[in-house]
Amino acid sequence: MVFDVIIGRSKSDVQKYGKDGTVLIGKQYVKMGQTTSLSNPVYLDVAGAHVVFIVGKRGCFVGDTKIKLTNGKNISFKDLVEDYKQGKEYYCYTLKHDGSVGKENIINPRITEKNAEVLKLTFSNNYEVVCTLDHKFMLKDLSYKEAKDLNKEDDLKSINGEKIFVIKKEIKKEKDDVYDIEVQNTHNFALDSGVIVHNSGKSYTMGSIAEGLADLPLDIKQNLSIVLLDTMGIYWTMKYPNYQDAELVRQWGFEPRGLDVKIYTPTGFYYQYKDEGIPTDFPFSLRPIDVQPHDWCQAFSINPNSAEGVLITKIVQDLGKKGESYPIDRIIDAVVHDTESEKVVKNVIINEYKKAKGWEIFSEQGTPLKDIVAPGQVTVLDVSPYATMASGWETKALVVGLICRTLFNQRMLARKTEEFKSVDAAMHYFSRRVEQKMEEPLVWIAIDEAHELLPKDGKTAATDALITILREGRQPGISLILASQQPGKIHTDVMTQSDVVLAHRLTARIDVEALGQLTQSYMRQGLERELDMLPRVKGAAVLFDDANERIFPVQMRPRFTWHGGGSPLAIPEKKEYFSKGLKALKEF
Repeated sequence: MVFDVIIGRSKSDVQKYGKDGTVLIGKQYVKMGQTTSLSNPVYLDVAGAHVVFIVGKRGCFVGDTKIKLTNGKNISFKDLVEDYKQGKEYYCYTLKHDGSVGKENIINPRITEKNAEVLKLTFSNNYEVVCTLDHKFMLKDLSYKEAKDLNKEDDLKSINGEKIFVIKKEIKKEKDDVYDIEVQNTHNFALDSGVIVHNSGKSYTMGSIAEGLADLPLDIKQNLSIVLLDTMGIYWTMKYPNYQDAELVRQWGFEPRGLDVKIYTPTGFYYQYKDEGIPTDFPFSLRPIDVQPHDWCQAFSINPNSAEGVLITKIVQDLGKKGESYPIDRIIDAVVHDTESEKVVKNVIINEYKKAKGWEIFSEQGTPLKDIVAPGQVTVLDVSPYATMASGWETKALVVGLICRTLFNQRMLARKTEEFKSVDAAMHYFSRRVEQKMEEPLVWIAIDEAHELLPKDGKTAATDALITILREGRQPGISLILASQQPGKIHTDVMTQSDVVLAHRLTARIDVEALGQLTQSYMRQGLERELDMLPRVKGAAVLFDDANERIFPVQMRPRFTWHGGGSPLAIPEKKEYFSKGLKALKEF
């Protein structure tokens, strides 16, 4: 018997509200004997406030693996990591969505796991590569296959059209440290052997939830807003239909279509994006007066108790006392005219603020928060332009921290008004079906690569604001979706505060052990076994539902909007709807 599974909603609330205020996210895997099949539809409650943690697997290469660069040279992952710290930029070959070879900037090279199990592949062109068992290689038909599953019959995609296949596989006895990079927009790159591989995958599920929120009935949607803090530049594609998976999308009862998402780009990049035809709707800027002294210190990697940190605190506090908004130039001018600090200290601070001015995200007016968090709106706040900067994550953290702190304060004030008007709605935001809008919508904030902003060790300019929302955000009606491929490196509060966790198969021991902190008494079997029992298909996951103390193996539904982190577009001639879809996409 098929029945609805509603995640994040208690049985008593399910009886009261049914599926109102929920979004379809997938179907449950049901095992009968040796047969596993998809059965019950799985919905997520979005009417109440939740902390949702999404974790995914990752595949990586050993440090001496080389990437083919567009300057004619090759560079190893180890050298990339060191050069990136010094601000050097490199471009790799990549396969674009239209199937042509292009170039993209390499960002965020890093060690992803120490002492990982690795596999040695020998190719028909005499090149060798050592990688984790699950790293994805592109085939000639533009699909992907994990390293451990490759065989001689698999024709690998190469940038020069050379026929390449695996002639030998060998699991190494010795474990090794492994590395990965990120490639914006296309999410694939060429190794020195010429074969094309996938980089770290991005969150597909966050886009699915955003789609569901945009599809809710008006009486519920008008009281909700979702903000996708896009650190990697992949969510602008939600404006376009997913013709790539049109057949699969229709099997799930949807039609490929785009959404009217609102894309905000930092002011300094907005007009550049417009000129280059990159989708964006509005410029976005922050007011320097809203940045606290400790935020500046975090962004500049300066100790607040150092001479430089003390000077920043003094200047920012003095300017703030006047109660007037100001540009960054006024901070620089105040530092120049300070008579109590040494010249060297002043020069350090001046240089840092000049660098911040170059981020081109600060203005005296700033962007009103009400424009970003509008009722019924899906907003993409694109901070990916900073990905190629040496201090890119510090900049992103500053933006995320300010947005989250301001949202929390705003919702706290709004919640007091709502409780005063309707005390009986305090336990559930939609317990009374009213037609009027809330004065301030309930907010869903979605953040990818969350371990970079909320690390287990150390702090960023976003840490305090995010921890506040994790611990206290549900009461005023702020939901948080955090996605990471490295749960072992994320703040422990994420583990303890999440009430909905969606875990794809994990390969790193540190990540399995970290996710094990979520284990509750209601788990019937070990976490690792639950993950291992998942069907080896794209989108399979284990779903933890703390409201009902249950675990569900699920298959995530396909997106009906275009996924910016997906594979390049394959257009087999025999499938006419693909060519029609591509034509429609170009005309969209």
